[in-house]
Amino acid sequence: MKKVLHISVGIVGSGQIAKGLIKLFLKKRIRPKIYVRRKERIPRLKKEFLDYQKRKFPKQIPLDITYVLRYSDLSHCDVIIEAISEDFQEKVNVYQKLKKHINKKTIVGTTTSSFSIGELAKKGHLEEQLIGLHFFNPPQAISFLEVIPADKFQKQLLAKLLLFLDQLGYEYEVVKDIPGFVANTILFSALLSAVDLVIRGGISEVTVDTIIKKSLKHPMGPFELLDFIGVDTADVIFRNLFSSEEKKLSSWVTYYRRKKKTSYVK
Repeated sequence: MKKVLHISVGIVGSGQIAKGLIKLFLKKRIRPKIYVRRKERIPRLKKEFLDYQKRKFPKQIPLDITYVLRYSDLSHCDVIIEAISEDFQEKVNVYQKLKKHINKKTIVGTTTSSFSIGELAKKGHLEEQLIGLHFFNPPQAISFLEVIPADKFQKQLLAKLLLFLDQLGYEYEVVKDIPGFVANTILFSALLSAVDLVIRGGISEVTVDTIIKKSLKHPMGPFELLDFIGVDTADVIFRNLFSSEEKKLSSWVTYYRRKKKTSYVK
């Protein structure tokens, strides 16, 4: 009989992925603690997750989520997931602040899409505790993730984390710490090819999206996916993955500037 873990979870962030993770835990009847920077955001978040529970689980009593404004209030969590925007220094700042309040058995996960886990762990002084948890959007619907331990990550913590993921009903693959991991290395290479077809080949975005959806049965075309991800987030990932390939990256730079200009005009 498998051991059942009773894990307390903290989440740092309130963006798209963070909200998806909160919904995932609510679905599993786990009450997470949420760190928010600004107190005025709490009422809106409370309403959003209360409405979500009433809509999705009408026969269940809604769980109360604890919102905190200090990192010290996450000190008793077994797992803390950092799910802020894709900004290397901001992530490091979070880890350095958490480090002051957690013990050596606390698992700190990051939802980064492209940064080196080892570099984040080193700069954040969490080399034995930081692990990449590359969830796919939306995480409450896609029950699979890539797990990327830093080189010095504690083996017993990895075993504990994988058991927790099993209990959540999540499938996973443990992968090496390479830029973009496996999924994004392949995905963003394909997205870059799509952008190149538009910028250099003169093919319309709609045509590319239509062909990919109809021929490969993808739910979204490359440009619909880029809009879903957000061009600013995509820009960080592209530059991380292809920083040494200026020629390859040039089509994206042109496309990104065009999108930002169009957005500004609107």
